[in-house]
Amino acid sequence: MSGNQTVAAWRFRGRILSISQESSPTPIDAFDAASMNSGPRCCGPTSRLHLLRQGLPPSEAAPADTAKAPSTVSSSNPDEDDDAQLAEAPAQFPPVERVLVHTRGKNAPFVSNRADELLRDRLISSFDFGGLDWRELSPRRVEAAIESIAAGTYDLVLAATGFLPHKEDSRLNRACRSAGVPYVRVNKGRPKAVEMAIDREMADRP
Repeated sequence: MSGNQTVAAWRFRGRILSISQESSPTPIDAFDAASMNSGPRCCGPTSRLHLLRQGLPPSEAAPADTAKAPSTVSSSNPDEDDDAQLAEAPAQFPPVERVLVHTRGKNAPFVSNRADELLRDRLISSFDFGGLDWRELSPRRVEAAIESIAAGTYDLVLAATGFLPHKEDSRLNRACRSAGVPYVRVNKGRPKAVEMAIDREMADRP
């Protein structure tokens, strides 16, 4: 082979190598571009890159639990019982003895703005009142209750302040103070509220 032929052969070989290198895919070109674009683009714990590093397939990524926990708030106010609940309650619940010593055989009025024979019977049976006069709100009846308080007819007074105007509540309270008679504000008069109110009022008295 002559010198010219040798040079031509080397040039031809070099061109073949150059063409081969240009047509070969680089590591970046060989990477599946679709796999880069699929899945979340973030780098958080559920991203495709993170899952691949952990050795887990992207399909096993657990979705975030966005379900809102149901509310379990419940009311403990005894005066939120409605009439149906009162009717279904046991005929008598056992008040604590320290409350019963102030009600057993005692006389009291229950001042409200409405008649409620069911509630009246429930209070008498639960607290063992000697007498429970139901006083529906009216100027004449409130005045009669104040006169009875002043005359010493009652051992304590139950006022359903949840139904009474502030003016009448103040009048009854003043009458009880003047006569030295416990004035018990029982909100709407449900048995548990009455028990709590009597217990609180008597504990505050000397």
